[in-house]
Amino acid sequence: MDVVIPAAGRGTRLRPLTAEQPKPLVTVGDRALIDHVLTAVAPTDPQRVIIVLGHRGEQLRHHLGTTYAGLPVEYVTQPAPRGLADALLQAAPRVEDTVLVVNADNVYTDSLDYLTRAHETIGTVLVETVGAARARSTGVVTTDEKGCIEAMVEKPASPPSQTVSAGAAVFEPAIFAACREIDRAETGEYELANAITHLATTDCVRTVSLRGDRVNVNTPADVEAAAALRE
Repeated sequence: MDVVIPAAGRGTRLRPLTAEQPKPLVTVGDRALIDHVLTAVAPTDPQRVIIVLGHRGEQLRHHLGTTYAGLPVEYVTQPAPRGLADALLQAAPRVEDTVLVVNADNVYTDSLDYLTRAHETIGTVLVETVGAARARSTGVVTTDEKGCIEAMVEKPASPPSQTVSAGAAVFEPAIFAACREIDRAETGEYELANAITHLATTDCVRTVSLRGDRVNVNTPADVEAAAALRE
């Protein structure tokens, strides 16, 4: 299994913390945000970690180098900020089989090995239940009576459920074809939520509930909350 971490975003809501550095290098507690992400990933025992670089990517490459806790680290570049599905496609030529995709801006209290162990189908998405207000700001998931994902919609004005993506998922290589099939969203980006919805039309994409807690770091207040989470 490979790990892909999209890390190309500008982190505009984190300014001024991202004025001179990429979002994954923002300090959370005593470490960079990307270090917290990799700490959650390492116990899944991946073959390698592929970082998708963008804004100030060379700083991130310099920070991590070619290994992290014994894991080989490789890099690809997303030339323009065109969404998570596009970021995943930049890494596609490097991925050999099953892939764990983890956003670069989440701090978890638990490692993600339980997610990879639960993976048995074409896709497995980590989810949690949140309030309606928070659901309007993220990817919302609906499932059928068998527990398979019916659809995933990004930042809906009227959320169809309060089950949302928790920033990580495991996929078989069919996800890359799904990413190629989708159109640009109204935001102008190729959204991974739409690729997951498309993938779910071909086979069962299941969900796994988040263990422990997480903070999705988007604002300076989130940095403080994430630091407290790891104390």
